[in-house]
Amino acid sequence: MNFGKVAKAMETGLAVLQLVPAVIDVVKKAEEVLPLPGMGKEKLALVKDIMSEAYDGLNEIWPKLEQIIARFVEFANKVGIFKKSASA
Repeated sequence: MNFGKVAKAMETGLAVLQLVPAVIDVVKKAEEVLPLPGMGKEKLALVKDIMSEAYDGLNEIWPKLEQIIARFVEFANKVGIFKKSASA
């Protein structure tokens, strides 16, 4: 077993988990400020830009955070946290 890889994976996982509340807050704020349907990619880029300014190591863990964001947005849309416009 490569303990260096295990330690790195644990470090990455911990970093991701620590950032989840902040990421969800930024996603919710982006949706609140820009409640435009069909702008998911742009909102995701905005979230990444904001988080990159706050966290230097974001690029390393971004793929994991992006998956978490996708799941949260899917859930928020499903339960009505994020409102869809009548035309969407």
